[in-house]
Amino acid sequence: MFFVLSGGTEPFRSSTKRSRGSLAVAGFTVSKPNVELNLLAGETGLELAPICAEGKHLLPSLLARDPGHRAPLNDSLLQHPLFWTRDQKLQYLSEIAGLLPIQPQHPFIAEIEQLLDASLGPYDEAEPANGGSWSRAFNRTYPPSSGWGPSQRPPEPEEHDYYVKEIRSVGLLKFLQSVYAQRAQHVEALRFPSEPELCTWLLEPFPFLMMGVYEADQRHRLSSLFGGSHPAAAEPPAWGRPEAADPGGRPPAQEARPTAGGGAPQFDVALNPLSADGQATTDV
Repeated sequence: MFFVLSGGTEPFRSSTKRSRGSLAVAGFTVSKPNVELNLLAGETGLELAPICAEGKHLLPSLLARDPGHRAPLNDSLLQHPLFWTRDQKLQYLSEIAGLLPIQPQHPFIAEIEQLLDASLGPYDEAEPANGGSWSRAFNRTYPPSSGWGPSQRPPEPEEHDYYVKEIRSVGLLKFLQSVYAQRAQHVEALRFPSEPELCTWLLEPFPFLMMGVYEADQRHRLSSLFGGSHPAAAEPPAWGRPEAADPGGRPPAQEARPTAGGGAPQFDVALNPLSADGQATTDV
């Protein structure tokens, strides 16, 4: 999996700390990998590899030095966001958006605000084009000159209004939720050529967002995915909640149930969510 996600790099062959001499390759001098020491030290090379945020969250649980600490290779791995479709990602982000806004002092909001500032740069209210604006990160190809129509505000005023409230990350999530919820209407109005293209347009500018929200949700348990309460949920999934485990510490074999109003992604098998450091939270 590391090899595929990185485009041909093997794990444990690069390290920020150690190498074993150097050698000439195609006229260039490169460090010799010390695979044995990297294995012993747990230096996977993940931080140096061009791997997506979802992959960098999952792979540490598969590459742990101690086999007993590795995530089990079973169907639960397929529930990780690395394997979610664009629709599942937007369903999940929409559920989070449905729980907001909350106070800007809330730690979840504070984390996502910091994520936007670190990834895009601080927002410049006087000159949004100078950097940091999520609304200007979208591909300007869509929508066409006809605009968004009466039921959808453009992203620029949406961002500014939430920035004034000190919760511009909420504005981004609400915008994603609103456009995704009206995806069929946007395609029918020829604002986008297809629903998959609309989903790509929404997600592509923010490769950091999905996992940033997911990890913050793990810590603060907002969504039904991690046992939070959502008024639209028909029945939150039992997996992932401490009280849902049986006396042996094993979560019940229960599938995620459908939720109304665009809740968390629907899955065919129950998930043992991975912790923020990539370890499985329960044994299977």
